[in-house]
Amino acid sequence: MRTLESAVMAPSRSTALTAALLFVGLSLVVVPLLVPPDVPDDRVAYAVEADWSDYQNHPNRAYGNLSADARAVFDAARTNGSGRVNVSYGDAPEAIRPPREGIDVWDVRYEGSYYLLEGRHLTYEADFGTQILPRAAAVACGAVLALVGAFRTVVR
Repeated sequence: MRTLESAVMAPSRSTALTAALLFVGLSLVVVPLLVPPDVPDDRVAYAVEADWSDYQNHPNRAYGNLSADARAVFDAARTNGSGRVNVSYGDAPEAIRPPREGIDVWDVRYEGSYYLLEGRHLTYEADFGTQILPRAAAVACGAVLALVGAFRTVVR
């Protein structure tokens, strides 16, 4: 009489190892290629400095003439202890949005005083050491494991 264990064909250890090598190897190749690196959106960093002057080479803005969004950014940076505030590039007010990869400065007249308002466009790229290199290493290791699994399949 046959037992249940003998009726079910259990894969040999060699077959299980080959399947594991192929599965892990292909996973290590495919996942880093499908999932993009985690890169933050472009940002605009605004900085406000008090006790400024009216410089001729800086465009002037009157606080009352700024849009509600621009006033909110100016007020947030002015009242922040560091004098800085970051917003997403798409959410930055158009009137005080610096050009891509650039810096713009404005003299803002607020309650009889001039303030320097600086807008700096910040762009982020995938860092080589923490995002690109580990992905490349995973793909290389996965390729080696998959090749070993394929070699074991063909040779056997």
